[in-house]
Amino acid sequence: MTAQEEGPKMKKKLAAVAALTSLVGGLAASPSYASTVEPSGFETGAVVQLVDLDNPSESTPEAFATAPSCVVAYKELGAVQVENNCGMDLRVKVIIAFGPDSACKNVVAGTRTNIHFAGALKIDRVELC
Repeated sequence: MTAQEEGPKMKKKLAAVAALTSLVGGLAASPSYASTVEPSGFETGAVVQLVDLDNPSESTPEAFATAPSCVVAYKELGAVQVENNCGMDLRVKVIIAFGPDSACKNVVAGTRTNIHFAGALKIDRVELC
């Protein structure tokens, strides 16, 4: 290929690179919905709870609230004993630090129940569900 033939091809390549750079630069400079646009009424960094419309009881904010102080959890051998001293029946879930959490379980007011776990465990908290 001669220098005369290579010149126009090189100009086309440089023009294509410049156009691509301009396009990518423009995209990088334009606001991205995920990174810069906040829904109105929310603070920056706020956690938004997604609701499963097929099963709203499992995904409502109340489903993940920490259990009230009238619910007490004790570590037992291979289990966590959850005592419900509240005036109503509650469904609770034991959250284990560095391990699998329990399933939701109903605890009748004024009673206690054992939720069994395998191995060593550290109770992180008890949540309502």
